Amino acid sequence: MQNKNNKIIIVFLIILVLVLGYFLFRTEEAKAPEDGIANIPIPSGFTQTNLNPNGPDYQPQGHPSISLDMSSPYAQQYKTQFTQEFSQPANFNGHFRLVEIGCGSNCQMYYALDQTTGKIYKVPVAADHEATFSLNSDTVIIHGAKSDYSYFMGPQGFEPDTGSD
Repeated sequence: MQNKNNKIIIVFLIILVLVLGYFLFRTEEAKAPEDGIANIPIPSGFTQTNLNPNGPDYQPQGHPSISLDMSSPYAQQYKTQFTQEFSQPANFNGHFRLVEIGCGSNCQMYYALDQTTGKIYKVPVAADHEATFSLNSDTVIIHGAKSDYSYFMGPQGFEPDTGSD
């Protein structure tokens, strides 16, 4: 019994020493600045305001001067989601952001947002499951319940990939 009490006292003392040490030996550098703004170096070409997403001059990374082309009917229908996705990094064919939008139970539509022109391209078929694509490929494969459909990004948008090069 005495051995168990000694172990409890030792553990308590160790915890007490650690807690006291934390409060006694904190340095001034570890404290947050009075104004709440950390002293972080700003990269060249940026100002403090355009680094802050709430600042008046903020522009998303990657395509600061490109606007999303909202002239198509589906662009207006999915305006909020397209606008949010357009500010994200490319994930398809080097400079496109491929966006998945639900179109009902077990149904997805895919759209490619061109981050160099702002144009929006629709993949011609809906998917029953998911799509396979990558940043380094111009091909997207739409997986259906009975068949897969392969499309590549051509100059005018998605074209069927017939497998003949």
